[in-house]
Order: sequence, then structure tokens, then C-alpha cells
Amino acid sequence: MEVVLRLQITARHFDLIEPVKEFAEGKIIPLTRFHNHLTQAHLVLMPEGKGYKSDLTVSGKNINFYASAEANNLNSAIEDVTTKIERQLKENKDRIKKSIKQPRKPME
Repeated sequence: MEVVLRLQITARHFDLIEPVKEFAEGKIIPLTRFHNHLTQAHLVLMPEGKGYKSDLTVSGKNINFYASAEANNLNSAIEDVTTKIERQLKENKDRIKKSIKQPRKPME
């Protein structure tokens, strides 16, 4: 059974152009390789001072991850926030693998 990632991209205070939307999709959709049960992703892009801020929330079955990043241009902000979420997903996956591999020690 394949789980489909529902992606929502919101641009606040500016109009989002198609190449930026495609770039964001290309960065967010591959995150599903780190966790099988990701079902939703919501990316919020907004101008912040002289740059841009991006907030990304990724959720699924019993999990929620959130990251925020600021950068001088829009693509850098998207890349930074997806890198942060990717790191969180990897750490979570490693933590789960570690708990499965190492059985609990019996109480003495």
C-alpha cells in the first residue's frame, strides 16, 4: 500500500510562481523515503525583512515534525527548511531502529 503525501504550499504577502512551486515539490516529496507514514506536508513562505522565511510542517501516523528557516532568497529558504526536516526524520528513524535492535534489559 503506497501512502500519498498531500502537499500544501502557502505564500503569504506575495504570489508564488510555478518554478518555485516545482522546486519546493521536488525537495519535499522525496522526504517520504525517510518515513513510510508521512501523509501531509504544509510549507508556508513569507517575506521577512530583506529575505524570506519558510516554515515546514510534516505529519503522518503518530508523528509531527516542524522546522523553520530564513535565507536571502526563496530557494535557499526552502532548501534550508527541508534539510532541517530531513535531519529530524533521520534522527527519528535511527532512534526507532536503535530501540528495535536493542531489547530491554531485564530488571534485576
